[in-house]
Amino acid sequence: MCAAHAAVPGKRRRRNGRTRATATRTAIALSATVISVLLVVILAPWARMRVEAAQFTIGVVMPTNHPAVGGISTQINDVIQVAAVQAASLDSANSYTFLPIDSGFTQARGIAAMYRAMGNGSVAIIGELSSQNSLAIALAANRYKLWQCSGASTSSALSDKANFPYFFRTIQDDPQQGVAMAYFLRSMGWRSVNTLSSSDSYGQSISSSFMTAAAALGIDVVSNQVFSLTATDYTFQLKAIAESGSNIIVYVGVPDNAVTVLRQARTMGLLTPHYAWVGPDALGLYFGSVTPNTAQTAADNALVNGFLYVYPRQNGQNTQYAALQAQYRTAVGASAIVDTVPYGIAFADCATAMVLGIKRIVGVYGAAAVQAGTHSATLNDFLAPFTGASGDVTFDSAGNRQGVFDVMNIWNGATTTVYSIQTNYSVSPVAAPTFLSGMSTVPADRPQQTILYPQWTDAGVQVLAALRVLAIVWFLVSLGYTFVRRHQSVVKNLSFPFLASITVGCVLVLVSEFLVVDVPTRFSCHGAAWIFTMGYELVLASAAVKTFRVYKIFVMVAQTLVFAIWVGVAPRWPELVSTKLYLSYACKQENDTAYLVVLAVSLAYNIGILLTVCFFAYKTRNVMSGFRETSFILYTAQNIFLTGILALLLTLIPFTDFALGAYYVRAVLVFYATVFAHGALVGRVAIALWQQPAIATLTQFPDTGSASKSVLQSVVHSPLGGTLAAAGAGGGTAFPAIKGSTGALTTTPAAESATTVTTGQFPVKQTSKWLAHWVRHTIHLFPNEGILALVPDGTDARGKVGTVLRLSATQYDPEPPGAAGIPAVELFCLGSSWLVQMDHRDTHAAWVARLGVVAKASASSMGRNSASGRKGMSGAGRLRAPSRTGTVAVSGSLVASPSSVMAAMPPSPGSPAKTESSALMGGK
Repeated sequence: MCAAHAAVPGKRRRRNGRTRATATRTAIALSATVISVLLVVILAPWARMRVEAAQFTIGVVMPTNHPAVGGISTQINDVIQVAAVQAASLDSANSYTFLPIDSGFTQARGIAAMYRAMGNGSVAIIGELSSQNSLAIALAANRYKLWQCSGASTSSALSDKANFPYFFRTIQDDPQQGVAMAYFLRSMGWRSVNTLSSSDSYGQSISSSFMTAAAALGIDVVSNQVFSLTATDYTFQLKAIAESGSNIIVYVGVPDNAVTVLRQARTMGLLTPHYAWVGPDALGLYFGSVTPNTAQTAADNALVNGFLYVYPRQNGQNTQYAALQAQYRTAVGASAIVDTVPYGIAFADCATAMVLGIKRIVGVYGAAAVQAGTHSATLNDFLAPFTGASGDVTFDSAGNRQGVFDVMNIWNGATTTVYSIQTNYSVSPVAAPTFLSGMSTVPADRPQQTILYPQWTDAGVQVLAALRVLAIVWFLVSLGYTFVRRHQSVVKNLSFPFLASITVGCVLVLVSEFLVVDVPTRFSCHGAAWIFTMGYELVLASAAVKTFRVYKIFVMVAQTLVFAIWVGVAPRWPELVSTKLYLSYACKQENDTAYLVVLAVSLAYNIGILLTVCFFAYKTRNVMSGFRETSFILYTAQNIFLTGILALLLTLIPFTDFALGAYYVRAVLVFYATVFAHGALVGRVAIALWQQPAIATLTQFPDTGSASKSVLQSVVHSPLGGTLAAAGAGGGTAFPAIKGSTGALTTTPAAESATTVTTGQFPVKQTSKWLAHWVRHTIHLFPNEGILALVPDGTDARGKVGTVLRLSATQYDPEPPGAAGIPAVELFCLGSSWLVQMDHRDTHAAWVARLGVVAKASASSMGRNSASGRKGMSGAGRLRAPSRTGTVAVSGSLVASPSSVMAAMPPSPGSPAKTESSALMGGK
């Protein structure tokens, strides 16, 4: 039993030992399995990378055969192929092929080129040149997860990752470019610009970002013009720019349109030295859009001389750029410069970005997944910052490169970097630019505007002001002198209050002209018209009193009421009128309708007054008066009417480009009309008063017929214009051209006087003419023929013999006011008048009797006779006894007594002897 009991534990020990051995083996096997799994997990990517090293094809979709951009596209493709060699060294595990495919520069052919690239196994695409074509290709490539990079497409639409999740670019997008352009314009001091942009996504994205940035920077876009890509006529847009007032033109469009746009701009004068053109990066392709080897090629190339365009920086000035430049010269030629290829370096960076991106996602998803497009990589997985030939390349979340810009300048076909724009948009000069003028002088954003409103600094304004001051001084001096001599008959007849009203009116008119000089104010907008109209109405109201007795106070009150209404319903204020070339001011109002109504009423009122004066002055022109005031009122009214038409047109019509010229013409017209009115109505009175002495006395004429002759004591002129020496009392030089009066008349029955021809020789002065001279005339009265002839001694150079008056239209004044006390008769006919001086009262009475039978006495003479109670028109009793010494003023000239001078005068040939008892010849 014991032995049996002893065997049982031994068996138990052996079983436990086997169990432990089995557990150990199991643990070892399990550990080996875990280790193997871990090794597989850890080493799988490395093993897969080594096993899945592959060949990747990248399609280069560019319009290499297009007639406009084909040459540039071919150059870009050469740069890409050179860059591919450098980029391949960045991924030694895989190999890359860059396959060129022509895109035709259209959306349809671009999509077809994409499918051809896919058919050749492409996993990515580099291209296209145009944003429009890149949009179409990217939209079609999305479903196939084709990565796409462009070094030229800048449209902001491509930043939409919902539609273009696999697109990125190594060039700054349009919003960055538009902002950079705005900052550049501000750095040039340009605050006023025009924009001319294409309607495609490229043109509108840059234009939109530029205008937003420009507004924030205080740049005024005065004209924003848009054209279609298919347009051929840009006249409408260019005309708006030409009239905008700004010389800076921002062109945002593709080169194909630029050639035609610039041809038409040259025709419209928009390529002159005054202008500056600024464009985006697309202008770098301009020369490729010009048809080569034609008669127009050189002229088209010259169209962009002086142009500036913003361009993404190409030369990174680093080892990558140096390597690219060296390889490019090796492939193309020793003199080749990669910088001269538009967008070339940006596309070279596309090749680098593609190799690095494919390497990244292959390392994560494997080559097969990348080639089959079954990966789930995003753009952020694909892209990483790197240093390219253009410098440091970084991307935002939308795949847009962040970077700096250069401003390029075109001159004679060469392109030069002249400014640099950093990432913070600070602008630094690099070289002196050459503008359209061929010089480096920066043109002004606006042309120097010519000021078209009168300023006190203008010489013409100063001259006119001086003339007005002199005229006002003359007006006031003449008024004061007239006031001193107000008791003279001339002033009494014309009425000093009326003369004063006319003078004050003329002064007010001239004073109103001072208010329209320099920058207008609210007061001058109303005050100039108000003061002018008050002065105008003072002159015309006084004239109207003489013609139709219009009550002056009523006229002024009515006009004042009109102006009060004007100020109340249509107040005016000055407004600056600025055009491209000119700067002026105009008075404006809010209520145009009320202003036009008030203006129409005022014009109608004042024109009515003027026409009334003209009408009645014309009707009374032949009503003879001592100083012919009605005739001169008619002359004044006619003059105001004619000058007023022109002055009114120049005032009411806005001559924007001729505002200053219109001012000078109107100012001269107003000055002339005012001086004329004062001279005709007041000034001539003052001159006449000055020419005659204050106290007039006469040497007594004999009461009976004598042989004495009456001549002028002062200097007189012959009919032929010769000057005769003066003769004093008691001797001196004779007056050969002036004979005395020979007109003694014997008693003639009244019946006979109606048919008898009467002749006499007398000194005659035409008082209707200013500065007229006394000239001896032979006067013939032909009752049967109904005429009166005045024949001067001798004839003038034109062979004029004399003047014939029709008696039916002739009036006479037997006692002219200006010849107070001397025997004289004044003749009036159709607005003209002559003063006839006779030797003694018998002759005077005889001629008055003869004239009384065949002619009418003037209204003024009848008025005087009526006032004095005299009814007859003839007879010696009506003559006042003259003084025995001195002289008397006759219409402004001095008349000597005949006894003092006639003794020294020889008779003229053919004249009657002075010893005849009667030289007045009569005949049937």
